[in-house]
Order: sequence, then C-alpha cells, then structure tokens
Amino acid sequence: MGWYYEHNQTKAQLIAMLTARGPAVRSHVAPTGRPHLWTVERLSDGRLIVVCYLLDRQPAPTGWGYKPVSEDMGPLEIDCPLDLLELADPAGFGPYSEKWRERVRAQHPAITVERIQLELGR
Repeated sequence: MGWYYEHNQTKAQLIAMLTARGPAVRSHVAPTGRPHLWTVERLSDGRLIVVCYLLDRQPAPTGWGYKPVSEDMGPLEIDCPLDLLELADPAGFGPYSEKWRERVRAQHPAITVERIQLELGR
C-alpha cells in the first residue's frame, strides 16, 4: 500500500482523523523516533487487529500523511504498547503477525528499561 496525503493537513488534524474513523478501539501515539500511531481496529468479521499508521510530513502544500501497516504485514516498528497488543485477537493473523508479536514482547522490557533510564537522567 502507498501513502495517503491531504492538502495542507497538520499532524493534529491527521491524528484526529485516524482516531475518529469509528473502528478504532484504542490508540497510542508513539512519543519518540519516527512518528507513528498505534490503533486496535475491528475488522468486518469482528476480530480486533493492531494497525500501525506511519506518519510523514511533506513540504507545503502537501502536509502530513500516513501509511497503514497492519500486524499481518509484520511492521518494522515494535514499540506497540502491550496493552494494545493484548486487546487484539489472541489467535493472531498469520505467520507475519505471530513473528511481529514475538518481537514486540521480546523488545518491550528493553524499551521500558530505556524509558526509566531516560527519566532518571542516565
């Protein structure tokens, strides 16, 4: 899938649009690194899936845009909050989803330690 842009869209407008679309159960904006938004969304069959919206800014007049990457695509980003991951369908969505979930769970303790060290000024 490609990138989607709206003319002169701000980051705040984009995040508001992505989180107000209805199917999102819960969302989280990544505080550091490459900007992205995590959501848990309900599929037409009722299952819940994790979706990472990569966010990107282009020079005016384009503005902010996004690219949706669902967990079944095996996103590169692994800083998905565990509480969002726990909301998703426990059966997963195939081999890419399973491997991605394993990477998220394995990396999460390291992310937590890094945040604690940053808060302590280390």
